[in-house]
Amino acid sequence: MTEKFYLENEFIRQNAINMLKRAPLGYVVEVKAETRTAAQNRLLWPMLTDISKQVCWHGRWLKKEDWKVMLTAALGQEEPVQGITTGTMVLLGESTSNMSKERFIKLIELIYAFGSEKDVIWSRGAIDVFEVYLSKNKGVM
Repeated sequence: MTEKFYLENEFIRQNAINMLKRAPLGYVVEVKAETRTAAQNRLLWPMLTDISKQVCWHGRWLKKEDWKVMLTAALGQEEPVQGITTGTMVLLGESTSNMSKERFIKLIELIYAFGSEKDVIWSRGAIDVFEVYLSKNKGVM
């Protein structure tokens, strides 16, 4: 028995409570904030692609995946740890797939701000996805 309830109204909350009452002992219940939306994720990759094509970072052109790590780390959740080989350090970062919607909004805002500082010209793909997202969410990310 696996069920997910998005607590959007009292009716759904009551259904979740009723299911919880029927759940066998030994089951696990987890209540947490909803993670980022598919629309937010679709916005991320065109933006990272634009940055990867237009921003040279200290003499290097980074891949979009590298920029994802760099910009996610800029949110301040990275932790340096000793690597498995002598003298190496590894930054353990935050996973975007586990970010709350609010946290992901901060990442998108950070990317836009960084891109603006670096004179990134956003592609039609990044703009289109952003406009569709805004129209569906009435201006609220």
